[in-house]
Amino acid sequence: MDLLDERLKKINKKNKLPLILSIIFLGLTIIFFGWAFYIQKSIKDDNISLHEMIASGSNEENKIVTLTVTEKPFVFAEYDSDSKSDKYYFLMDKDYLYVGYLDYDTYLKLNQIGTGDSITIKGITKTIPSDIVDIAIEVYNEELGKEFLTKGNYKNYIGSIYIDTVNSIYQDTIQIVLGCVFAIFFVVYFISYMIHNRNLNKFKKDTVLWGKIKTELDSSNIIEHSKLGLYLGKNMIIDYSKKLNILNYQDIAWVYLHENKYNGITNLRYLMVVLKNNKKIQIAYVGGFHPKLKEEYVKVMEEIYQHNQTILIGYTKENREQIKKLNKNK
Repeated sequence: MDLLDERLKKINKKNKLPLILSIIFLGLTIIFFGWAFYIQKSIKDDNISLHEMIASGSNEENKIVTLTVTEKPFVFAEYDSDSKSDKYYFLMDKDYLYVGYLDYDTYLKLNQIGTGDSITIKGITKTIPSDIVDIAIEVYNEELGKEFLTKGNYKNYIGSIYIDTVNSIYQDTIQIVLGCVFAIFFVVYFISYMIHNRNLNKFKKDTVLWGKIKTELDSSNIIEHSKLGLYLGKNMIIDYSKKLNILNYQDIAWVYLHENKYNGITNLRYLMVVLKNNKKIQIAYVGGFHPKLKEEYVKVMEEIYQHNQTILIGYTKENREQIKKLNKNK
């Protein structure tokens, strides 16, 4: 492979990077949405009531059930004292007692039940934890005023499973959220690829300009800064750090290093090129923590200056004033 082919391959590879990333994120999107779909399909909604499950002797978890509540819920256990936290409640239908782990909104809804009213709730079944069983027995007996529920008989009265309205019925929230996040990344990178590809094709369609670019790339004297995605040719700068930028040295008025910092750490660097028509273009765009690259940026600016010694180098007060004067004289 000759120099020209090798250098064009680098430019094309950089241009295709957003496409590769978009394909990866599309794959992740499909995986996580597929995972969520599998979870939803694996949990069957048989339109069964909690009473029917307990009466049949079933203690199956993660089963979708309903419960028609006829009395206001009675709280008997909580993990914290916040009035809006999720808590364990005794729930009643017309004839039987149940345990429910309710979110605050469901509790408020059930707390509006009046005489003769009923509200049906839906949730998933969970095994009653042993510590909750102990508390339920203790509180129930205290309210009843005698020793009635015991470790030996509680399953006959409240069952071994409870209805949970706190956790998602399908337990797929994380998968859906991650699927949405990856879908956003897919869209962003795919749009980025489309923009980059259209930009590259624009240069290729200009056969005269593309011929000049290939001539520069074919030269053994061209200076390459691969870490910055930059070629410094005899007559032009060829930047492929993001989308392809072609800049003639004679069109440049000012070049300076721009750095973004987060919590005192530089996480982004690029060279800001100000053209004589006052247009600003970012080149040598590098994200991430690369402390050693600063010296290379300084070297690049020095090399650019050698091609046109009228170019202002560095972000200084004097250079800002000179650019203002240039713009005023236009």
